Amino acid sequence: MNEEQQICPCCPNHCTKENLNCGRGKNYFRITEQESTTTENYLHDENHFHHDSFDEQLLVKLKMCNYFMRHHHGEHTGQKHILLVLLEQNEDIISQRQLQEILGIQAGSLSEILAKIEATGWITRQKNADDKRQIDISLTESGKIYAEQMQKMHQQRMETIFACFDDDEKHTFAQLLDKLLDSWHELAQKHHTHTKHHRKHHHLTRRQGRNF
Repeated sequence: MNEEQQICPCCPNHCTKENLNCGRGKNYFRITEQESTTTENYLHDENHFHHDSFDEQLLVKLKMCNYFMRHHHGEHTGQKHILLVLLEQNEDIISQRQLQEILGIQAGSLSEILAKIEATGWITRQKNADDKRQIDISLTESGKIYAEQMQKMHQQRMETIFACFDDDEKHTFAQLLDKLLDSWHELAQKHHTHTKHHRKHHHLTRRQGRNF
């Protein structure tokens, strides 16, 4: 896992990993860590592939891709993502409320992350001169330099991550991923509809049972 603070994607609150407020978030990080451990074991033991079906091998390879994306290419969440967002703004100063709207995370979670970034000296936070309820945020010179370095590294990663493909292979790969994702979305929708119908039927059955 990245050392920087991780944000839970399970609901609009976007709590940090250290301050989860619901079971979904705790389950998300528990499963993520389990998958990382399982995938890492597969990476060091290729004998598994001789015993798995081809479909299972494909699934493991997808997990491997996820593993590498998380551990070797990093996720743009937490502190680094905020610094990049600040760097990409046209203005030198942005309000904390504006930043919260851009990121779509909970105010408390954002304040906690900003406090840690401020402690590193990468940003400053000051009350707005015209509205004391507003907090203005700006990158320091060192924060700007660090964010520019991260931006450059990100661009370099984008140039190398699919370097093994030529243009035709990239287009084919993208088409296959779209086909896979469309299929998964369709399956998820069917599952949601089936579950909703089952719960409605179960609730109706219970109500009818009480009437006897």
